Amino acid sequence: MMLALAIANDRGFLAMWRMQSEVVQLVHDVRKIEAVNDELLLNIERLRHDKGYIEKLAREELGLVRPEELVFEYVQ
Repeated sequence: MMLALAIANDRGFLAMWRMQSEVVQLVHDVRKIEAVNDELLLNIERLRHDKGYIEKLAREELGLVRPEELVFEYVQ
């Protein structure tokens, strides 16, 4: 009886094993989120200080060009 309680009750071995598995998963999730945050912080810094990066984004994502530039579009 005591062995069954030690294994199966809410503070037994199985509960501890489940909690340990959950802790491992949460640590993994936190590391992934921290990596995303680091990438976002890098992007923020580039947007604040790197005019070349801003121009690259404006050209690639918004299709912007300088007034003196000509744009040739090839239609197939």
